[in-house]
Amino acid sequence: MTFNQRTKLIRCTNSHVMIRSSVRKLIHTENATCTSMALLQERKQELISEYQVHETDTGSAEVQVAMLTERINKLSQHLQSNKKDYSSRRGLLKMIGRRKRLLSYIAKKDVNQYRELIGRLGIRR
Repeated sequence: MTFNQRTKLIRCTNSHVMIRSSVRKLIHTENATCTSMALLQERKQELISEYQVHETDTGSAEVQVAMLTERINKLSQHLQSNKKDYSSRRGLLKMIGRRKRLLSYIAKKDVNQYRELIGRLGIRR
């Protein structure tokens, strides 16, 4: 086996598997991008503080709709670049259905609050 610059093999530190240096660079955690579809804790706290009904509110229908809208927007962007991701598409449709049910509950409870919420979120219904 010849060792030149392009095909140099490096021993992985925590296993006895030999991998190419170019592959090692690709799978290194510093080169990874965080494109998670889950909401980050900081963003969740921002949404809760922005849409909470009272001071200790963390799970009212308004907050749930705001978090679902954020997740729906992120997942929609993901699906635009990954058109054949049918599992995520199904999850998106389930989230849209849940948001629709919550919005209809808010509309029955208080129409003015419903109109204000969809205006703030920028969703049409």
